[in-house]
Amino acid sequence: MTTTAGTGSSVGKWVSKGCLWIVLNAVWVGLMFVGAYYGRVSWDLVEHGQQTMGVVTGYEEHNSREGGVTYAPIIDYTAADQPHSFISSNSSYPPAYEIGEEIPLLYNPQDPTLARVNSWWELWLLPAMLGGAALILALSANLLLLRRSS
Repeated sequence: MTTTAGTGSSVGKWVSKGCLWIVLNAVWVGLMFVGAYYGRVSWDLVEHGQQTMGVVTGYEEHNSREGGVTYAPIIDYTAADQPHSFISSNSSYPPAYEIGEEIPLLYNPQDPTLARVNSWWELWLLPAMLGGAALILALSANLLLLRRSS
């Protein structure tokens, strides 16, 4: 009975590289889809949304992993003659806005409950971060793994 030394370990390397390649590519594709979704929502608000002014009425506290606290503004506004309120998706320390401060908003006229602060940070930060992370992961996953296989 003859055995070939190293055959099992080389197969194991190919399997682990293949699994890593599949996982990393699945992650970047997922990040890209989520970023594209949030980018599309922002694009729709910019293109078809209505502008109004909102008033900061309070803050929602968010505890960070590092033990700090950040504050997301609670914003009241009127759309289609109905009062609405939403909590910004961005939080900061110190708070970005003072209570009582008026800030520009965009809202969806078909669904006035969908609103965002009309600023680059609120509309485009998340899609830009997710898209950038997806691009970096895609390049590193494919270039580094292809380089190692050759």
